[in-house]
Formats: sequence, structure tokens, C-alpha cells
Amino acid sequence: SGHQTLSRYSLPGVNRRQRWAWSGSKALLRINFARAALSRLTLSRALAGPTYTFFFYGTLMDRAVLNLVSGREFTVVQLRPAILKGYRRLCVSNAVYPGIVPVKGSDVAGVVVRGITPAVETRLDAFENDGYDRTNVTVQTYAGRRVKAAAYVATDRMSLDEVDWKFNAWLKQHRRHYLGRVRMWAKAYAG
Repeated sequence: SGHQTLSRYSLPGVNRRQRWAWSGSKALLRINFARAALSRLTLSRALAGPTYTFFFYGTLMDRAVLNLVSGREFTVVQLRPAILKGYRRLCVSNAVYPGIVPVKGSDVAGVVVRGITPAVETRLDAFENDGYDRTNVTVQTYAGRRVKAAAYVATDRMSLDEVDWKFNAWLKQHRRHYLGRVRMWAKAYAG
């Protein structure tokens, strides 16, 4: 049929005897395959260019919103839960999205996303209004790892209410309408 099925340990063009002689053992062969896969991954990342890590704490925690804004398809696995310590998430006046400000003793739950390309970063900057500054922060994953990331922090140009913004309330009350607005933004950005 011309279709060659490869087992987990097979090498194209190498028979079984050659494979064992070449690798010396099954364990060494597994290591060789792992090294080759890592080399391909490292090479593909190097060829792809620089990527960045971001912390999202508001509407961009919603994967559908993030995908529309970024122009990419992020998977659920790529959005890792994390906590930003020393900040508070507040409602922006007359809006359905939040801003964060430094407040000792407060924590903000959100998601950390790796692999943000310069093109996606440009789209994110265009989406966020001038009431935010992109700031370097350190977040803690639920696994306890500390991760450096960029986050959009509210500035004094933004009017905030003294009311905590709740993601679950936004999902129930505003998500559907907000997604429509984001779709229009994404279409205008691309056009």
C-alpha cells in the first residue's frame, strides 16, 4: 500500500538487528528518541523567534476571548492557573472588565500563558486601552512555581470602582454580549 507503519521504537530504513546494534539497548534507544524530539522542539522554538509569558486576570482568562483577541488558538492546557500577590482586581467604572492595582495583602487569581509571540503581543497591546500599562510581574502557579510574566496594570488614567470584579459573575452576566464586541474588534483589527 506504500504506507509504512512505524512502531514507537522503529527507525525508517533501519532493520531490527541494525536498530539494536546501533542503540545498544531499549533504554538507550528511548533516550535517543527523546533527545531527537527535544532537539526538534528546541530547533522549532528557535526558528519561531522569541515568545513571552503573560498573566491574564480578567476577560482574557476566557479562552474564546483570548483566541479572538490574539488571532491564535490557545488550548485549555496552555492557560495555567496562577496567583498574583500584592494586587487587587477592581471593576472599571462603566465597563464590564477589570483593572488591577497594587494593594498589600491582596491576591488576584488568573491564568499564565506562555508562547505569546511578538505578533500576538502587538494585538494584545492594541486591544487593551491606554488606561493600562504593560508591567512585568511575578506570579505563582498552583504548583508553587514562580513565573515572570507581563500583565496589564491599571494606571491613574483609568477610573476604578471600589468593587471587586468577579470572573464567574462576568461569565454569567456579560460574556455573551462581550464576545460579540470582541468579534467585531477582531474583524476590524484584521481588516
